[in-house]
Amino acid sequence: MTGRLDGYFKGRLKDTAFVELSLGALGGLLDGVPVPLSAKDVRDSAGKGIDAGRLAKNMIYVIGCDPAFPYVNSYIGFIKRAFNDKLIRMICSDGLGSLVDGKAKEACIFFRAALQLDPDDADAMYGYARACRDVYAESEDDTEIGNFKAESIDYFEKLTLEHPEVAEGHYYLGYGYMNMGLYVKAEIAFRTYLKLMPEGEEADEVRERLAQLRDPVEIEKGCNEVIAGRYENGIEALEKYLDTGAKTWWPLHYYLGVAYRMTGDDEQAAERFRNVLRLNASNVETMDELADIYAKSGDKELEEKYRKKAALVRASAE
Repeated sequence: MTGRLDGYFKGRLKDTAFVELSLGALGGLLDGVPVPLSAKDVRDSAGKGIDAGRLAKNMIYVIGCDPAFPYVNSYIGFIKRAFNDKLIRMICSDGLGSLVDGKAKEACIFFRAALQLDPDDADAMYGYARACRDVYAESEDDTEIGNFKAESIDYFEKLTLEHPEVAEGHYYLGYGYMNMGLYVKAEIAFRTYLKLMPEGEEADEVRERLAQLRDPVEIEKGCNEVIAGRYENGIEALEKYLDTGAKTWWPLHYYLGVAYRMTGDDEQAAERFRNVLRLNASNVETMDELADIYAKSGDKELEEKYRKKAALVRASAE
């Protein structure tokens, strides 16, 4: 688990009190360790002692909110000694219940805690990735969307590597890659899903997505040819899409422009790069390419025009 999301959960502990139990309480397992209690816990335990199950739930919440909390290892040790292995299933069940209730961040806390107890648990990985996915799907904050999306993709990838038999991991990873414009990876994930789950509504839906991905996948492969320095192959792969619906996708023009330029056809390269700027006006790399083309041809006016544009874009991004 990365630390990129810790700041979204630590604040939930602000109303939690940490107190030391009397020596010998709970078999002395927590002597000298401050434990998390709510005001209700303090009232309910007066004269009776704290319930071990309730205390474990509080610890699980702390572990999920702040895995770096100073006493997390002590809490995990207590939980593992006091309860059997079924506890992780219970934590994941609570996380799933929160997901069903539309409480995605609360679900994240449960699954984060489960992953601290067992980082390789497939249910915890899957639940955490799903919960993060639900958070960013509902969010309107760009930074939050970016952080939770990255965490979700990381855990779907981890799940599919460590537990490749979990079909749903490949399913959601396929959609994650597709939304990021990683069409080749999306195709691989979807095809893996179909090998594991060839029947059903989701399988039919995935087949439709694969049909939609056919051209984007071939275009991405063509772009990769250019990136790899196989310019003629890239031109052959990409040119045929200039008169299709893909002509509104600026990377098609950019990588064709690079390929034309590297094969000595500056005129066609400049045309492609101008198309990039019609579709993506702030693409600074394209401005640099055009400036270099005009410098080579001796057109000082156009060279200066694009160098100034590039400088303005870079300055505004600082």
